Amino acid sequence: PPIGLPEHHPSEPTTPTSWLLKAREHEERNELDAAAECYRKALSLDPQCVSAMNGLAQWHLKRGEWQQAREWAQKALSIDPQNEDALWWQAIAGYWDTGHGARDTGREGEAPAELVSSLWALTRSNTYAAAAFAVLGELALRRNDYRTALDCFTRALERNPQDSKAFALSAFAARKLGDFELAQSLLNRCEQVNPLEPLLWSERHFLRDMGQGTGDTGTALERIFVDEQLWLDTICDYEQVGAWGTVSVWFAVAKRFTEQNGGVNPMLLYHAAYALWRMGKLAEAMALLQDAQKQSPVFVFPYRHEDAVALQVALTLDPHDALAHYLLGTWLASVGRWDEAMTHWRKVTDGARDAGRGTSETTLEVLAWRNIGLMQRIVRNDLPASKQAYDKAIELVSCAPSPLSPYAWRLWHERDSVLASLGQHEKRVQLFESAPKEVTSKPQIVARWAEACARVGNYAKTIELLSQGNFKPWEAEFALRQLWKEAQMQLGHQAMREGDFAKARQHFEAAADYPQNLNIGRPHWTDDADALFWAGWCALKSGDREGAKQLLERAANENQPPNAQTAEFKAKAYELLQQLQ
Repeated sequence: PPIGLPEHHPSEPTTPTSWLLKAREHEERNELDAAAECYRKALSLDPQCVSAMNGLAQWHLKRGEWQQAREWAQKALSIDPQNEDALWWQAIAGYWDTGHGARDTGREGEAPAELVSSLWALTRSNTYAAAAFAVLGELALRRNDYRTALDCFTRALERNPQDSKAFALSAFAARKLGDFELAQSLLNRCEQVNPLEPLLWSERHFLRDMGQGTGDTGTALERIFVDEQLWLDTICDYEQVGAWGTVSVWFAVAKRFTEQNGGVNPMLLYHAAYALWRMGKLAEAMALLQDAQKQSPVFVFPYRHEDAVALQVALTLDPHDALAHYLLGTWLASVGRWDEAMTHWRKVTDGARDAGRGTSETTLEVLAWRNIGLMQRIVRNDLPASKQAYDKAIELVSCAPSPLSPYAWRLWHERDSVLASLGQHEKRVQLFESAPKEVTSKPQIVARWAEACARVGNYAKTIELLSQGNFKPWEAEFALRQLWKEAQMQLGHQAMREGDFAKARQHFEAAADYPQNLNIGRPHWTDDADALFWAGWCALKSGDREGAKQLLERAANENQPPNAQTAEFKAKAYELLQQLQ
């Protein structure tokens, strides 16, 4: 297993505690659905297991299912009213479920009493006190109570002086109160803790605009916000505290900088539209949504809960927004809600068929079909349906140039994985032979093509393909070298059967080689005694006694790993070598 993780025990647990331990192992590997199933198993053995209830509450929170998370936390509290974990999960579920869906009515900062009481109870906890005060500070910001927010963040920082976000939000509160000197001091302390905190630089930018900062913040923003995701993270952090006006202003800054790269991430526009909608500016929000729909979806991956909320609001305002459907489906898939993701991707493919296809519509449909194919393969294990989805994606991307054209080979690669699982190797070869050059020029495709040829017995083609190009295998990956050896061994035995021992020897010697273009170096331990033995045997049959001795000595003296698969041939080489002495 990966270093630092407990070893996997194949026997099925029989007690609630052992199921909980197994759930923790799955969580450490980010196997969240498997962890949830373990928690359910623990509850089936002990319906009063509070730890399992807390585990399921946390699982639902990660999936963005606030109500279900709250229900499990409340079940745990009905058994143990002072359980700190349950109080925390109940508070976080309430935190996310408050002020993230309705338009600003002036009451969004009024958190439920259940949420506030849970947080104040946790301020006495050694584990959760700092986090509880920080959340109380964010709730105070939501209702524009900046002095209370400052007090709560101060208490949070007394308990956790490394919380850079708390420093930055304290500076935000101080700026709103007009105490610019305090804001600057807090930002200086924030920089000491974490100079890469996005809110640190946004707040410095705002202070500079108000004539209270120093230095060139434009240069700093270019240096810090090298990834457009950092602009989005800052927007999401402001959304968490209900700073909708700040979101709209920061969006303008982000748009000005990101447009220099030739386009705007559509999620920036969706978040800006969401903020304007919260402020009651519907017409302006709709204009931004229309602009978002024109942006490229390539390499856009929403992953924060705030992203899902912004997309859900976009679909409320325009149910036919294909890009929002695609992106929301992507987010749902990222948290394991695959069936809901499929519903949104199907709306993209159905809508494109109904409305006709332009370049942007085709790009979206290709991505949607690709995701459907991926889901059918890895979640439902419906390989025929997966192949059908990939076929449609490849058909669409092959019709005309699109932003996806440089990456189309990945669709061929993923479809080939499906065909390989179906055992349709002849079909694989046929498809590769008819594929466009820009696809077959990729080393990843050539490797799969070579493997497909080997599966249908065309080992000469396998060697031909593996001899061209420069491959880039993953670290510690030996599949290409094993394929090379397999093909050379098969050709060698075929030549032996035909009585061409010289040719057979060439293939066997090549089987023991590590071609430079495969970029797989010869390891300390090798397992090629079979190839060397047969090469020596063929040399002997050809009358080259000295060459045979050299090859057999290499086989007999090979430095093999424990449990080597060719240990038998190492022994045979030694025996034959003794006979030749």
